[in-house]
Amino acid sequence: MLICIDAGHYIGTPGKRCLKSIDPGETREWTLNRRVADKLEAILAGYDCRTMRVDDVTGQRDVTLSQRVAAANRAKADVYLSIHHNAGINGGSGGGIVAYVAPSHQKQSEVVRDAVYRYTVASTGLRGNRAQPLAEQSLYVCNYTTMPATLIELGFMDSTTDTPIILTEQFADQAAAGLAAALVEVYDLQPKGGGQVLMTAVPAEDLTVELVDRPKSECGDNCANAGYFANYSEGGEPFTLPVGHLVADYNASGKWTRHYCQERGRFQGDKFTFDSGGWSYANSLHGKAISTLLISGGKARVEEIRTVPEGTDYAVSGIPVLRGGKACTTAQAKGQGWDASPLRATWHTLVGLKGDGMVYVMGWQSRTANLLDSGEAARVFRGLGFVDVLKLDGGGSYYQSRDGVVSRTGENRRINSVLRWTVREERPELTEDRVRQIVREELAAQEAKLANAPADGWAVPYIRQAVEAGILTGVDDGQGGVTIARPRAHTTRQELATMGVAILKAARG
Repeated sequence: MLICIDAGHYIGTPGKRCLKSIDPGETREWTLNRRVADKLEAILAGYDCRTMRVDDVTGQRDVTLSQRVAAANRAKADVYLSIHHNAGINGGSGGGIVAYVAPSHQKQSEVVRDAVYRYTVASTGLRGNRAQPLAEQSLYVCNYTTMPATLIELGFMDSTTDTPIILTEQFADQAAAGLAAALVEVYDLQPKGGGQVLMTAVPAEDLTVELVDRPKSECGDNCANAGYFANYSEGGEPFTLPVGHLVADYNASGKWTRHYCQERGRFQGDKFTFDSGGWSYANSLHGKAISTLLISGGKARVEEIRTVPEGTDYAVSGIPVLRGGKACTTAQAKGQGWDASPLRATWHTLVGLKGDGMVYVMGWQSRTANLLDSGEAARVFRGLGFVDVLKLDGGGSYYQSRDGVVSRTGENRRINSVLRWTVREERPELTEDRVRQIVREELAAQEAKLANAPADGWAVPYIRQAVEAGILTGVDDGQGGVTIARPRAHTTRQELATMGVAILKAARG
């Protein structure tokens, strides 16, 4: 799969710049185009595809449109994507993203155009007010390429609405992530390497949340970082406070942690509740419906809640990745008050539900600049059968330990809370085959003992029990022994298992 990326124009193209009255620096269009193209290339480097640039990546040389098209055609690229920024509002407001195909176009060009528009709008929020944001226009790079081709205009450089937005690095990240997500969807691109998910399945009744407020290396075993937090310091003492809803067992020791937890939340014995809906100061999540894992009565669910329901045993909030089996976007996460910085390529703690009564605590390393809008996370976790998935850390605070095996990023960041689970000893199911195996093993171990001991010596009490239960028939010899003992003609499996257990007990003496 070869994707041709074209950052439109070059740095010296006359007139292609931001309006001076809005941007005194008059940022050149090629600078904006190149920034998005570079970021898109970086994202796609994590997928099973190749990319080629037909512009001069330094911006110093004017590569003609015919040269660009010829290079793509010679390479037999599978798709051609030309990246631009628009003009024509002349200092007015409005604008938005617009995507084009040639009037005489391949059907696949339209599929690509519609996808890149849909995903970039979802990622950036720059819908605008254009009457025809999905359009046909006679553009050289779309007319003469032999592969599906589309040209996208990522906002207006002379709009009082668009320009302040498109000048930001954040916009370029979002636009590149949206373009990548569209290509991932249309061409079913798969992540290179990685993709492995470290997964611990925990029955909901065995999972707790603890507020620990300590460096992650000191959090112990069988736990994982459980949520977003803010760092503070008072009197030279560092401490953390939760962000988003949290219902947890309180196991922190610092005085400032408890002081501010009392101010922001409520205690019931050793259980602490922080209701994000009730704390407004410097809280971007205040009043929002936040995706939250809720555990009540040994059962887990994910809901969007503004306030913590009564009767909640444990709760922790996170960025939604999957809800009801559907992929979530950066725009949805921002609508809840989260920012996009934790979506970068790094290790993440996630928690997921499949509807089987288990809570899955996961560690996963993403490869793209935005794990939501690239479609990377949705592809991985839907493929594993998840219905709901929340991301619970910002990357640098990633920590998970299971049975003494630790997975973590290098920083020893102080974290606020952890998910902790009880490890139960696994016992093999006592099937008929397992009973037979136990009997064989015990008889073999006791072979010498049993060979030298008369059966009616060690087995009499058990045989008598079987006779009394009607499983065996026998004749008492008058001296405490049994001369005849054999099963009834028809014996149930349960009765055979009873005899097996009797032999086992006798063998253990």
